[in-house]
Amino acid sequence: MIKAVIFDWHGVIDRITLKSFTDVIVNDSNIPEKELLDFIAPIEDKVVVGKMNHDEYVKSLQDKFGLDLNIINEAFDKVDGLDVNEEVWHYILEIKDKYKIAIISDCHAEKATMIRKFIKLDHFDTVLLSSEIKLSKRSNEIFLHCSNKLNLNPSECLFVDDMKELVNRASKLGFKTCLFSTLDDLKRSLSEN
Repeated sequence: MIKAVIFDWHGVIDRITLKSFTDVIVNDSNIPEKELLDFIAPIEDKVVVGKMNHDEYVKSLQDKFGLDLNIINEAFDKVDGLDVNEEVWHYILEIKDKYKIAIISDCHAEKATMIRKFIKLDHFDTVLLSSEIKLSKRSNEIFLHCSNKLNLNPSECLFVDDMKELVNRASKLGFKTCLFSTLDDLKRSLSEN
């Protein structure tokens, strides 16, 4: 039986994703998307746990691809805001009395600060932002840390993410999972469990 729903931030609660960032660079340069993604994946892993800062990230993009700083800044401008999915947010408020609610997110320090400043997070039983706890969703530890903080077994938690790789990781740890595309996906997963 599901006792908690653990939400990813980017692509679930917030519409802004890494693709929002990469689309700007791909559209304004001749860099193939796969090449860009292959290059930035390990960099993102460092940034979201605080092992690389913004300036180092920018420099790595300039060094590798010779990108103009204006293109890089435009890409960062695309992801530095908040675009809360109101439909998902209202659903969270609707189910919060029935389930424990949590967030696990790979999140740059600047974005974590913005989320904490502008979003009312007291609806959540726990909020784990990677830059604050120095763990990313690329490790098993953050998932288990979340279920421990909720005082639940992984099998009692539904993890909701828009990235198949991360849904698969959580599933292997015993979490129920939902590959999110629309709110209907989440509602279906809750009704099936």
